[in-house]
Amino acid sequence: MTIGACSESRKSFMNYCQLKSAECTNTRHRFSSETPCVGTFELLLKNGNPTKQKGILKIKLPRQNSEFFVCPEKWTIAEANVACRQLQYSQGAFSEDLQYNLSETVDSQMECLQVTCRGSETTLAECSIKKSTSTSNMRAGVSCYTETHECREDQFTCVNRKCIARNQTCNGQNDCGDLSDELCCTGCRAGFHCRSDICIPQNHVCDGEVDCISGEDEVGCKEPTAAKSENPVSGVDEGSNAVNYDINAERRLIKESIPSLSCGVAKQEHTRVKRIVGGQKAEKNQFPWQVAIKDGSKVNCGGIYIGGCFVLTAAHCVRSDQAHKYRIIVELLDRLAYDKDTLGLSKVFHLKWGHIELMNNCSTVYKGRFFDKMECAGTNDGSIDSCKGDSGGPLICRDAENVAYVWGIVSWGENCGVAGYPGVYTKVAHYFEWISRQVGRSLIAKHNI
Repeated sequence: MTIGACSESRKSFMNYCQLKSAECTNTRHRFSSETPCVGTFELLLKNGNPTKQKGILKIKLPRQNSEFFVCPEKWTIAEANVACRQLQYSQGAFSEDLQYNLSETVDSQMECLQVTCRGSETTLAECSIKKSTSTSNMRAGVSCYTETHECREDQFTCVNRKCIARNQTCNGQNDCGDLSDELCCTGCRAGFHCRSDICIPQNHVCDGEVDCISGEDEVGCKEPTAAKSENPVSGVDEGSNAVNYDINAERRLIKESIPSLSCGVAKQEHTRVKRIVGGQKAEKNQFPWQVAIKDGSKVNCGGIYIGGCFVLTAAHCVRSDQAHKYRIIVELLDRLAYDKDTLGLSKVFHLKWGHIELMNNCSTVYKGRFFDKMECAGTNDGSIDSCKGDSGGPLICRDAENVAYVWGIVSWGENCGVAGYPGVYTKVAHYFEWISRQVGRSLIAKHNI
């Protein structure tokens, strides 16, 4: 947000936020250092056995010729998971084997780097790094998770298929690496329990950053204990290297900026009307969350941008084995003016909208075809309705402050605009837990709880 950032591929970005957005589509854009892009942050795994995913870690900083061991102090499963992800082991690390004894053949230098992560980072370069010394003969290491077998009955199966001990769930530590072991917790064995039933580390409480969805981890705090930026590594060249980049300040600024973005609020004010016949053309920026999904040369479906790298749409609009074929188009208001090659239905060229009402008689209308995961909406006379080509688009409800929330996803119906046969939508609330696991709780509004 405030200073240029460099990726592992030495590509320069205007800021850290832009780099993280690019990383969603290409892991080569993982953070390495601040600009200018001279040298890269390298993570090395030293081991004395053929098991490549296990050993002692060493770090080579940008513009530094020396390799540094990682201090064993404060090295936890959170840091180990990040290290393994950086080494291309997507499931993270085992909770064991986090420290290794230096052998006589290994340089037992006293100087080391103290690394502290929050656990969601994709590279250790994004963590807090300070130069330190250790009198111990131990150094930080990892044993990256590579197992593919089914979990035992006494184990917990993470969303990423990693197996952990059941007593490692709901303890405030991200043992799974994807946070799935800290969700849906009615209580916490350790750490802090959020009202949304998430367990977070105790040291995340009163640290100046909101981690619970409703912010109770920062309520009643006299002074944030970690809000002030720590000094960069002492004794290291003050030029470009990863540890001089204050990631905590960047992340905190992004979090603080999110409320000012007014998610779900249109950029322009529009006057409500009691009844719309047919529907009307949308104005520019009226529905900034609406996207078009282009499949080859056609646009057959819509979608809803919900933040980060994620678009919500109907399952029948996409095929998981052909994700590379789809292109997401934003701010597509007039298809004729934008690109004639993107036409799906020839009679509709402009984004349209209309007011409809939620209905509760669909189990009778669509007998045997309407289920709890569905929502019905429309008008009694069928004058406003979604139709073919609208699939995946949003059914939006607004609160008293005119903030919009995704209530449904256009799914199916009996023809289009037929009286007595309202449109059928996917009920988004039913999939709240699944969506939150896929995109991360930080993108889910507290109003959905």
